Amino acid sequence: DINPWGVGTAAGIFTDGLGPDTLVAFGGCPVINGFDVLTATGTAVVQMNYVDTRLGTTVPAIVSQVTNNPNSQDVKFILAGFSFHYVRDAFPAAVPARSEHMHRILTWLGNIIDDPVGTRPVDVTKNELNQNVPNPFNPTTTIRYEIKTAGPVSLKIYNVAGQLVKTLVDGQRIAGQVYEANWNGLNDAGQSVSSGVYFYKLVSMNFTQTKKMVLLK
Repeated sequence: DINPWGVGTAAGIFTDGLGPDTLVAFGGCPVINGFDVLTATGTAVVQMNYVDTRLGTTVPAIVSQVTNNPNSQDVKFILAGFSFHYVRDAFPAAVPARSEHMHRILTWLGNIIDDPVGTRPVDVTKNELNQNVPNPFNPTTTIRYEIKTAGPVSLKIYNVAGQLVKTLVDGQRIAGQVYEANWNGLNDAGQSVSSGVYFYKLVSMNFTQTKKMVLLK
């Protein structure tokens, strides 16, 4: 199609025990999408195909060849019908397709290199409000939370009537860190509250969540 899907051939460079590698040869529009379709001749081997998802057909995208030179050494050659900088991920992965693709080629050419790593940071931050522990509780409980985007954060406790009981957090927080807030059963005036059901609400940048807890005395 406009951005053809590349799929490694069986038992080839771009296939392992988990199956064939997949990538997108990204062009963007028909005008600049002049990818070469190759033909394997002689001892050349097709290593990857373009897959036409509309017609269900395949045509060679990458070929390789191994030739034994006069010194009885194997000379390896690989040719792709698309530019390396057009490689895009077909599916989200911790290691980008471009890194994995080059790693396979360099390894096949006889280089000993480390396993590929992400060329972009893997986003491990998340928005999460955990259930308080213990629950039910007496006299104190702990609430853990995380935020995906740095900014102002509030964590407040309300009674069943929706009235504010206690503000546990009201300030700036950074992303990618697990925070803890403890509640000892006192309201903002320092008075002990009665047994019952309470709700705690986390509000941060583009995220709001409320959970229930029970105080038993």
